Amino acid sequence: MRASLIKSSLLMFFLLLAKPATAEIIPDGTLPTNSKVIQQGNTTFIEAGTIKGTNLFHSFDEFSIFSGNTAYFNNSLNIQNIISRVTGTSISNIDGLIRANGNSNLFLLNPNGIIFGQNAKLDIGGSFIGTSANSMKFNDGFEFKATNSESTPLLTVSTPIGLQFGANPEHITNFSRATNQNDEIIGLSVPSRATLALVGGQLVIDGGNLTAPGGNIELGAISANNTVNLIPTNFGWKLGYENISGFQDIRVINNATVASNFNGRGNITITGNNIDILSSRIQAGINSGLQLNNQPGDIALNSQGNIIVDAGVITNQVDGIGNAGNIKLTAQSLVLNNGTEVTANNLGEGNAGNINIKATDTISLSGVATNGSSTVIGANLFGAKGNGGEITVIGANLSLFDGATITTHTLGEGNAGNIEVNASNNINITGLGSNGFTSGIGSQVFPEAVGNGGQIVLNAPMVTLSDGANVVAHTFGQGNAGSIEINAQKVFLDGLASNGESSGIGSAVFENGKGNA
Repeated sequence: MRASLIKSSLLMFFLLLAKPATAEIIPDGTLPTNSKVIQQGNTTFIEAGTIKGTNLFHSFDEFSIFSGNTAYFNNSLNIQNIISRVTGTSISNIDGLIRANGNSNLFLLNPNGIIFGQNAKLDIGGSFIGTSANSMKFNDGFEFKATNSESTPLLTVSTPIGLQFGANPEHITNFSRATNQNDEIIGLSVPSRATLALVGGQLVIDGGNLTAPGGNIELGAISANNTVNLIPTNFGWKLGYENISGFQDIRVINNATVASNFNGRGNITITGNNIDILSSRIQAGINSGLQLNNQPGDIALNSQGNIIVDAGVITNQVDGIGNAGNIKLTAQSLVLNNGTEVTANNLGEGNAGNINIKATDTISLSGVATNGSSTVIGANLFGAKGNGGEITVIGANLSLFDGATITTHTLGEGNAGNIEVNASNNINITGLGSNGFTSGIGSQVFPEAVGNGGQIVLNAPMVTLSDGANVVAHTFGQGNAGSIEINAQKVFLDGLASNGESSGIGSAVFENGKGNA
């Protein structure tokens, strides 16, 4: 994977050196009404093309945009879908601005792959789907092919329904750190109620950003000879993977950000084989100003292989008025370490979301970040009004060590959520983190909070707590502590942490607390 990333980066660098500092957009002359390219200064106007109903088709031999340049699809305002293909043999290197009129959706198909440079930016009113698929399928059976293209295809007025991939789906890489008018880094961005989708072979978001404030973000890495469904919704497009036989890897690395928060509603869906989130953020939720009962979208990571989150953040958070969305992680095995946070928190007025984690093999949480933060799965209330979310963990084995925790605390006005862990083999909680906190599972009512703690249920043949690990349901504020239920054939409690704290299971009311243990 590292070699592939280096290869993509070097390829982009040498291509940029080899080509003049203008857009490299060359029509291929294969449409009934061909695309026209007009160069005016640093702007390349893309006009004509073949119109069928509200679909506008463009076809290019090459499509690249270099830094400081703009590709302007000068479409009429009644166009709903701009469908563009690249039939040549070159990767699309996008390091400038892609612009279109009105609320048109823009599809860019290049089977050779796409690289978005640090300056790549979108200025479109609808959704953007960038893909290395070989063709686009329509609901009347027509297929707009980017390989072995007909000289004069019979184009259609019908709706796109799928992306067909060939024998070797190529990579898509995003380095974009483009800024908005407030100098905030947004990278590639689409407006509210739209979808930003990258669908290819291996996907790498390397230090780049993907932003859809109030919209959807879809990342899919597809193996050979598969079809991804395109499903139109009132909030852009949804991708369907029902008949996919295999996936490739997705990496979000080097302080990259994938964000659909700010205005709520937006979903983030990442679907692939192995998924790595390394020193990067996946975030959804509400920042401020929305009406109560507004429901933001969910975050879902669907891995056919393993999910590794190292020093990363996956968060779905209310910081305003509204309810947070949910987080769902599904994989063969799941590793969270080095201060990783998977949180569905409420900091405003509304309920926190639920967290659902499911792995057929091992779920492992460990480690402390350099800033002293423990690895944590949490659905908590922080000075808010509402209820905490539920946490459900299902796997063969669950391991928490080096200060890792699973928590549903309340620090505001509302009840903490429940925690349920179902392990077919073992639950093993052990050790002290470098920040001085022990590993554990807890639901607590903190000082100044008003509400009840959540219930903790652990189901496994064997449960082991050692070296100061604990399972606790305490109240320091105004409310009852939650209950703890452990269903196991064997339960082991053993040892002290280096700070002298003993391993234990407990429910208690502490000084100044008001409620029942």
